[in-house]
This record gives sequence, structure tokens and C-alpha cells, in this order.
Amino acid sequence: MKYFPFRILILCVLLPPILYVLTMQGMEYYFQDHYSKEIRNVYLGNTQSLLEGTISLKSSVAGNIRRYLDSKALLSWGMKVDILVTTKSGILIYPMGFEESVFGVITDPIERAHENYQLLNDGLVIEFALKIEQLSFLSYSFLLFYLLLSIVFLTLFYRSGIHKERLLDLESKHEISRLENMEKSFQKTLKNLEMDKKALVNKHEILLTELYKEQKKASSNEEEMINEIVALESKISLNLSKQAEQDLEIISLKEDLSKFEKNKPKVKSSDSTVKRFSAIYKNLSFHEKAVTGYHDLPENMKIKAEEVINQLDRDSAMVPVKRKVFGKKGRETVLEVLFAYRGRLYYRRLKDGKIEIVAIGTKNDQERDLDFLDRLEKIN
Repeated sequence: MKYFPFRILILCVLLPPILYVLTMQGMEYYFQDHYSKEIRNVYLGNTQSLLEGTISLKSSVAGNIRRYLDSKALLSWGMKVDILVTTKSGILIYPMGFEESVFGVITDPIERAHENYQLLNDGLVIEFALKIEQLSFLSYSFLLFYLLLSIVFLTLFYRSGIHKERLLDLESKHEISRLENMEKSFQKTLKNLEMDKKALVNKHEILLTELYKEQKKASSNEEEMINEIVALESKISLNLSKQAEQDLEIISLKEDLSKFEKNKPKVKSSDSTVKRFSAIYKNLSFHEKAVTGYHDLPENMKIKAEEVINQLDRDSAMVPVKRKVFGKKGRETVLEVLFAYRGRLYYRRLKDGKIEIVAIGTKNDQERDLDFLDRLEKIN
């Protein structure tokens, strides 16, 4: 398919896994940093209780971390968290050992407070690691999302290509129909020329027959016979020249027919521009000189020129005028507007209230344009 290149298919096949991997890595990096900062703020809890010995440091840290993890529903969707809390001297605080979590170690509040103080004074180090499991709801959700996105993109691209092909086929059918009608017309003309050729050939044969008869009749008078032969030969020569002209005309028509079959006639760009301007800008009229000058502009200057034309059509008061070119008594005023630094546009107001674009050009054409405006004013 012309409008569905193979590289688009490859791109839609490769992008989902690439985006999936980048998304997983980005989420792991973001949530590891985010959760790590939050856990560092909540894992100690109330230090006053620790210093009073109402709860051990290990139990407090374990309870705070457990409550924090339970409050994050996103962790149950496939995020695996590993947390390790130790003192700087290497004493394990979290996770608690089996004996510590079940039986406990110290029951006396004073001893427990003393132990908590020593551990806090030693300094705590927390290590946090987060990983999104591959076979989890979260990873499947993102993979399915990117696959569906790729399928939607392929579907839209495919439908767009089908639409373009249909439009192209419709234009081709219209063009073929037009050329077929032209071919029929030229074939009809060619057929008429061939009939004319046959008529000339028949006439030539008749003349030859008459020549033969006249030759027999002129046997008695040689001089008369020679004169008649000369006359008949002149007629034959004339008919042959006409036949040659018809042959050349037939060849020319065949060449024209071949050219029409190969080449598509083009509409003058100036005609299409006049039609387009007339349809878009209802409050303006365009002099032939302006249309010609517009076509001679480079493409980038055409855009700037049409911006000025659009402003004149909407509200001419918003267009900055550089100067009045002509404003003498009894003569209409022509105003000059700059565009694209080197561009020049000249317009005037007509009696019916419309604005006429008189000329469009560049600084290099300014002298010729001013001379044209002067002549235009004198004529008007």
C-alpha cells in the first residue's frame, strides 16, 4: 500500500516494548525516590515514647514501616519493596529477627529506654530498594496500554491511507474519462480526414482515367494532345499537393492526439489565483498588474503579501501605510504598504467603497510600479 509504508509497521511493533521498558524504569526510579523520602520521615515515629521506654526502637520502626506500606495500595499491584534499617555500627533494626519479634528481649521500661537511646545515639542507616515485578498487574497494565495505543495508531494510519487512495483513484478516473472524451473527438476528426483522403484518391483516379481517354482522343492532333496532357498533369500535381497537405495534417493531428493522451492540460496559475482571491476576499478587487506581480514574488514573500491582503479585507484601518504615492488635486490617492521588508503593495479606494489592489512588487520593481501607477492615474 502506497500510503502505509513498512517503516510505520516496524515502528508500531518496536515502540510498545521500548516504551514499556522505559516506563518501568522511570516508575521504579520515581517511586523509589518518593517512597524512600516518605519512609525516612515516618519510620521513627514518636521519639518521646522511645526515650520513655514504652516501646522498643525495633518494634516502633517495624510498626511504622508496616503501617506505611499497608497505606500504599499501589504497592499491592506489583511493586516489591526491600527495606533495611541498621545502626552505623551494624546492629539490625528492621526487619526484626524471629526471636525479637515473638518473644521480645527487654521488658523493663528503663532498660528499654536506655537501649533505645544507645541505638539512636549510634545513628540509624536506612536502605530502600523498589522493583516492579514483571508478572504483575501494574506491568501488564502498561504493556497492554502501549499495545492498544500502537493498534489504534496503526488503525488510524491505515484508514487515512485508504482514504487517500480512494481520492487518488477518483481523480484518476475523472482524468481518464476526460482524456477518453478528447480521444473520441480526435478520432472523429481523424476519421473525417481519412474520408477526405479517400475522396481525393478517387478523384485522382477519375482524373487519370480522363487523362487516358483524352490521350486516345488526342492521337489525331499531337499539339492539342500535348496541351491537354500538360493541363491534366497540372491538375494531377495540384491534387497530389493537396493529398500531401492532407497527409501532413493527418500526421500533425496524430501527434497532437498523442500529446493530449500523454500530457494533462494545465490551468493558468493566474486564473486560479484570481478565482481564489475573488472567493476569499469579498471586499477587495485585484488589478491584473497586482496578480502578475504577486506571481513573480518568491514563496516566502507571497505569504507576507497575503497577510496584508487579508488585513485589508477585514479592516483596512489596521494596516500601517508607509506613504501616499499620489494625492494631487483631482486624482485618486494610492497608498503604499510594506511587507517582508522589501515587498511593496499599492492600493486605492474605489467609489463603491471597495478597495482595489493596484500593484504588488518588490523594491527592485518600485520604479516600474510607480510609472504604472502614474499612467493608471492619468488614464482614469
